[in-house]
Amino acid sequence: MNEKLISSEDRKTLEEEFKGFKNDVQVLIVKGPDQNEFTDFTINFTGELAELNDKIKVEVISADHEIAKKENIDSFPYVFIGYDKGYHIEFMGATLGYEARSVIEDIKMVATGNSSLSDNAKNKIKELLKPASVHVFVTPTCPYCPGSVIMAHALAYENKMIKSVCVEATENPEISNKFQVSSVPKQIINLNINKQSVGVQPEMKLVSEILQS
Repeated sequence: MNEKLISSEDRKTLEEEFKGFKNDVQVLIVKGPDQNEFTDFTINFTGELAELNDKIKVEVISADHEIAKKENIDSFPYVFIGYDKGYHIEFMGATLGYEARSVIEDIKMVATGNSSLSDNAKNKIKELLKPASVHVFVTPTCPYCPGSVIMAHALAYENKMIKSVCVEATENPEISNKFQVSSVPKQIINLNINKQSVGVQPEMKLVSEILQS
């Protein structure tokens, strides 16, 4: 029997955190033609989360699936949270290290309907009426990165016009080099190198930057 990624102690903690889920949460994983260790980890980790609450629905699709083609996915693994509900809460790369917490918080957000943003931020981000994107570059060893990812994903939850992508920088060197990522977390608005910020941003500052983009 394979050893579990999530310890028995952490499983008990998560079972408590997952109590009170009211919505199903789709975790959609796109795997590449050559499945790698990062994809294996992501599938196994999210599968273990799904064992803790039957509201969590993990689905694995291939790179030639219509959704992968529609979203132009060419980096694997790629993870969508709540895609079936119209959300663009996404991970480009494995859910390793500290980013495991980001996935857990995203699942809790969709399952409970609570983004944990302030009322001010929730109301303000709804003013966005055109598509926008936020790419948050991270590394698995960065303890500050989940804060930025969770905030950006929460904004995508509150306004479906926003596509929010957590990019694992070391797994995706081409896009990381393109946007000169040397420190994380780094936010890029609308894939515009002139619309960037480094470090965890104040909630309303990020909202303002998205609205002004």
